[in-house]
Amino acid sequence: MNYMKNGKQELRDMIQNMDFDGVGSGKGDIYHEIPFDINYQGDIKRQDNFERFDIILNNGVFQNKNILDIGCNIGFFSFKFARQSGCHVVGVDSDFDAIVTAEYIKKCFHVENIDLIHGFFNRKIVNNLIKKYDFDIIILNSVIHWLMDYYHDLDKIVNLVRCLNNTVQVLFYEPSSSHSGFYPELLSHKNIKNFLHSCGFSKVELLGKLDREIWKAQVDYNKIKHSDNVFWIKKIKLSDARLFLYMNECYFSQLLRDKNITSFFYRYINRDGFRWFFYERLNGFKSLNQLHNLNIDQIQILERNLFDILKEFKKLGLVHRDIIPRNIMVNPETMEVRIIDLEFMVYISEEIPTGSNQEKEYLNSCLKTLGGRYCKPDRDIFDFDYDKYMVTKIIRNLRINSWYYRVRYWYVEFVDRFKKLVN
Repeated sequence: MNYMKNGKQELRDMIQNMDFDGVGSGKGDIYHEIPFDINYQGDIKRQDNFERFDIILNNGVFQNKNILDIGCNIGFFSFKFARQSGCHVVGVDSDFDAIVTAEYIKKCFHVENIDLIHGFFNRKIVNNLIKKYDFDIIILNSVIHWLMDYYHDLDKIVNLVRCLNNTVQVLFYEPSSSHSGFYPELLSHKNIKNFLHSCGFSKVELLGKLDREIWKAQVDYNKIKHSDNVFWIKKIKLSDARLFLYMNECYFSQLLRDKNITSFFYRYINRDGFRWFFYERLNGFKSLNQLHNLNIDQIQILERNLFDILKEFKKLGLVHRDIIPRNIMVNPETMEVRIIDLEFMVYISEEIPTGSNQEKEYLNSCLKTLGGRYCKPDRDIFDFDYDKYMVTKIIRNLRINSWYYRVRYWYVEFVDRFKKLVN
């Protein structure tokens, strides 16, 4: 009890000396109330936080959910969900003082089911979150203007949110009106709906308005599951030893989603003992082993496009390790290329993370035969040259086949002309 009492006093003293980002004009001004009674007397910018929380709480199911609070500040919503709903909450904020304060609140009030991360909402943070958590709910309250100040591009923000959409069912969104002079277009209902639809949510509704509006966006799983003309669906039993490879593919598909070099990954869902993975259906593309009689010009374009992809892999420090004809998708009209099946992709200095001996044994057995007849002889060495070797061998075989068909065509044409001359 003495620790709690002393901790509250230390917390009040700490906040009084903090200068939080974008809050007020002086030290000790805070954006959110502190969701515990510490008798704080400083200025609070937002006075409607409990009402905002109640609107969200009354429009969702939060028991046993994993929640991501983007722009958590000192953690009002994070702590409210963690304490009242039995959830596990991850709060992310770029304000170091806010995270330090939230960490002290966590310690002072013994809140165990919350993780607090200091950092800007960028690709690095998102990649780390994807590896560690499966989120059910995202809270995105009044931070869009900060993200726009940083990125100046709404599409980049959309891509980051979509990267988190593996298992996310609901996103609660509060547009930022404090910067409406800079981004007034973000406040119209039409553009709010377009933004949330672009983030991968098909059901969007306005829940209410206090100082600002609060929106709820949901995923319509039935709509996704039956959109065969849009999605390419893979499924695997949750008990299957290969599941870790599918998850590895998800991670790198998301990493490469804005590069236009692989199939676009949307999300996965767990249903009926299976995990369903939804990828972009590459309409108009065919597997390379389905294309026959490519001419020399087409092969040269294909070679250039494939090596451009390898350059992108190298720039990111990635090795595919299984570039074979059936994993190369080609649009025969434009010779545009996508490389799919990223199950064995790795960073050059890492290996695919495994969690059990069964997974390790399965991975080792796969690596012994990976790439088939296109693999590099020194199979144990997986480096940038490994992918280059496979692509070079594929192109060489295509050229040989092309010359074979061209010579055969010339031979048949010569024989026909000779017969005509004789006759």
